[in-house]
Amino acid sequence: MRKILLLVSVLFGGMFGSVCGQQKIEMNLPRMEAFPPYGLDVEGGKFVASWKALDTVPLRGLLAYVGISRNADAGGRQYVLETKIKGDPSLVEGAYKAMRRGVYAHDYMTGLGWLVHEGEVSRQGIVLRKKPSLPDEFTPILQSPVFDASHGGGKFTFKFTASAVPAEGQDTVTLCVYHMPNMRGVKPVVVNLALKADGLPHEYAVEFSGGSAEECVYLSPLTTGAVIVLEGEMGVEQVLEKGDRISQTVALTLLYVTPQNDISKTNEAGVKVDTMVVSASSSAKNVFDYKAHREKGWRMYYVVQQMIGASDGTTARVSETSRPVYFDGKED
Repeated sequence: MRKILLLVSVLFGGMFGSVCGQQKIEMNLPRMEAFPPYGLDVEGGKFVASWKALDTVPLRGLLAYVGISRNADAGGRQYVLETKIKGDPSLVEGAYKAMRRGVYAHDYMTGLGWLVHEGEVSRQGIVLRKKPSLPDEFTPILQSPVFDASHGGGKFTFKFTASAVPAEGQDTVTLCVYHMPNMRGVKPVVVNLALKADGLPHEYAVEFSGGSAEECVYLSPLTTGAVIVLEGEMGVEQVLEKGDRISQTVALTLLYVTPQNDISKTNEAGVKVDTMVVSASSSAKNVFDYKAHREKGWRMYYVVQQMIGASDGTTARVSETSRPVYFDGKED
């Protein structure tokens, strides 16, 4: 999935360039042929993904992500992605707890697949605080799951609630809201949103166009020293027709392959395959329970993608994602 490139740059910064995509992207690697998952451990949150082995350079990145999809029951304006931010009620008022780099926010919200980079959590919600003592690569980011925003002519609305407190000596707070329509790279469309800097929660709605089947939205503070707290309901609304496909990612694993870690084997059918263990966040219980998802109307699938870093320092090579492989064994 091309939109995952932003996330890869966050989680694996040295290989593919900065979050803002300083490297060019060429989609010229062959599409991978993935096979049904095996070794599924629902309680342990892992399974093995495999695909037909590729004759490529030994130094590369492999990305596997897991998603869920369903068809809209009715037409009209509705959420295609939604979550509720809970924060950490064990914290005292005014306290912040740091989150590790590139972690899922499952502990602090109801939705699956939301990622936080260099963020914090408070009693109220997710905290995005750009610290003046740290370089730009430590600017916090909240990133949505990858979701389908291709319906309704690609128009969609991102809704969220936030409070903002300006830094000392300032009276404004600006939050950058991004989405990525450029399917050949990671350069986002940016809306610089002026928040009400009174420390109280306010609702915001940002309109976007050009949504794709592989969409991603993320938030990042522009104002240094300000405190932005995201809380309550957050999601994406779009006008759908009955039967439109709704999908989002729920888990992702990135594997950095070197000559020292051989990932190839021969499967039971005698086909040489590459394999990797795909895991879920430890805080997301039973995220790979595809039967439970099916009872709620969702089908679970996974896809894989290969990436080779820019040997010339300017252009990285990326494959198309594989076709979805569904955990229920049925084709799309």
